[in-house]
Amino acid sequence: MRAAHVERRLGPAKYEISTENAEEFDRRYVSLANLSRQVGRIKNFDAIKKELAAVGIHPAFDALKARGYFYERELLALWAGR
Repeated sequence: MRAAHVERRLGPAKYEISTENAEEFDRRYVSLANLSRQVGRIKNFDAIKKELAAVGIHPAFDALKARGYFYERELLALWAGR
């Protein structure tokens, strides 16, 4: 099993996650930044967050702890079908 190395930029802690876990995370979640690129609305984060919230889709994790907004891909079908 290969391991991916992830470093925190604000402290000495280092994390190692398996490539399989990283790939599973990517299959299940998408960041707001990547979502905005995928829908062709780069830098329009606030509008996208509001649209998602309006249909009951909220970030999967606390944005401060996760250091970004991540959404479950499965739930985005609700938004895409608007």
